[in-house]
Amino acid sequence: MEWDLSDHYHAIDDPNIKRDREKSLKLATKLKSDYKDTPVAKLNADQVRDILERLAEIDEIETKLMVYSSLIFKKNTQSEEASKLLSLNRQYSTKLTELTMWFSLQWKALTDEASSNLIQHPSLSPYANYLHNLRKYSKYTLGEAEEQVINKLSPVGYPTLSKIYEEVTSRIQAKIKIDGKTKLLSIEELRNILSHHPDRQLRKRAFNALSKEIKSQIRLFSSILNSKLLSSKIHNELRGFDSTLQKALLNYEIDAKALDVLRTVVSENYDIVQDFYKMKSQLTGIKKLTEVDRYSAIYQVKSRKKITFQKAKEIILSCLDEFDPEISKAANQFFEKKYIDSTLNPGKSPGAFCMLNRPSSHPFIFVNYKNELSDVATLAHEIGHGIHAHLSKVQNVYNFYPSTAIAEIASTFCERLVLEKLIQEIDDKKVKTNIWAESISSSFATIFRQMTFFEFEKELNDLSQNGEITVEQFNSLYNKHSEKMFGNSLSLSKNHSMAWALIAHFFKYDYYVFTYSFGELLSLSLFNKYKSEGSAFVKKYKNLLSSGGSKPPIKLLSELGFDISSKSFWQEGMDLLRKQVEDFKKLNQNTKQTHNI
Repeated sequence: MEWDLSDHYHAIDDPNIKRDREKSLKLATKLKSDYKDTPVAKLNADQVRDILERLAEIDEIETKLMVYSSLIFKKNTQSEEASKLLSLNRQYSTKLTELTMWFSLQWKALTDEASSNLIQHPSLSPYANYLHNLRKYSKYTLGEAEEQVINKLSPVGYPTLSKIYEEVTSRIQAKIKIDGKTKLLSIEELRNILSHHPDRQLRKRAFNALSKEIKSQIRLFSSILNSKLLSSKIHNELRGFDSTLQKALLNYEIDAKALDVLRTVVSENYDIVQDFYKMKSQLTGIKKLTEVDRYSAIYQVKSRKKITFQKAKEIILSCLDEFDPEISKAANQFFEKKYIDSTLNPGKSPGAFCMLNRPSSHPFIFVNYKNELSDVATLAHEIGHGIHAHLSKVQNVYNFYPSTAIAEIASTFCERLVLEKLIQEIDDKKVKTNIWAESISSSFATIFRQMTFFEFEKELNDLSQNGEITVEQFNSLYNKHSEKMFGNSLSLSKNHSMAWALIAHFFKYDYYVFTYSFGELLSLSLFNKYKSEGSAFVKKYKNLLSSGGSKPPIKLLSELGFDISSKSFWQEGMDLLRKQVEDFKKLNQNTKQTHNI
């Protein structure tokens, strides 16, 4: 399936693209002109509301333009036309920000008393959380002249290097011999072999081939990531942030205490991972598991069943329909109206994501579907994001986007619904074992591995304060944190140490990685509530998702009875995961294997 983007624009050269850019710039110019003689400090609540509503109209057009150009580029990062459109729209977005930033700057400059009086006015109640969040940045905001300089330089700053990173990684291909024939495979195709192919020797060859290609570009990847770290350091110094982490937590609306508790609980439960892989070693007869065995099947089922995209659709919608027909109906629209791009194409960006878009429109889902079970889980994950966006459409644009801290709840919950259903419906012990092991490994990747990414990223930010980081340091730190997770249950090679170079989140965001751990453990707790409460839970869950970003995450979750600053809360999620591993071991306790996978 490929996207139908015609409800945005019909083609890269659609004249409406230019018209919309011009229209929004005119709207922004008019807004600034209308209020240029009246400082925000002298405005009443109705005037502030007028400004916010007009800014929302401008944002509506900008988002439409940026979503379209980003999706076209992701579809084919090698297209010069797509690259040019994205660059033009980024320049336009910078110009738009130049015309509209006056309001946020003046709002942040208000006294606490003045801003509080306005926020409490009934006419501004729909925007209260947004206006409150803006105030949090008051002490980190520079003067208008300085902010304009930073804004003007943004199109040629780190975002450009991030774009180069995408172009380079999407071009990576490696030669590998399969069934006597030499084939040229993309990153996604190589990752598929690494995760699923039953031939262990082929997995090793795929891993070595991919490692060779990474090594050929490793200096470039090092330079790009060093540039990102340096950019963050400079911005932190200019704005007065103590660290990039402080800035990220402010953006995510999460306090450091909750994160520290989560980090502690994850590190204290590494034995769950190690226990599972020791069991996997016994079942497979492989004395020394390596990185190529992390996600591989335990049993060589003779005919590994491929799951077509159509079948994946049926599985996901069936699971969602059992949970809630309204949610299933919303998800079906993603398929019927072609909001999903699943086809493998040359130049297509690796990975998967859901572009939330804007409340007046609909999300777009991006996957590289290869007919594997893990692809069903990935598709379910991204559809979960799409459902979150669909339910939060009741919010205005300022409250539409959920905090990054809880953005992974719906995705991991949807994924869990699908995987549990698959496990329950299978009678064949070997197939059940494989799917169960894959589900557990997926949870490990989301909870534990993503937190090792966080620890790696944190150490990089600390280390970068003293200058550029070498490739050797990147590699050493990456394996160091990964080894803490696996202990002696799995051995990581020297080539594995370069895998950081293909973790796109390091190159695009600050500390986004920990939100996967956050979301997965929350999802486990939510799933446990669903099992105990049944249909009574569904309404609470939908209310949570439909709240979007209208309330801080701590408040939203406290309304469900969750205290994310409590160690016992996070440990509850870990205990559920531990039980899954124990149940998995009981299923296979009398089984012995001697074959290599």
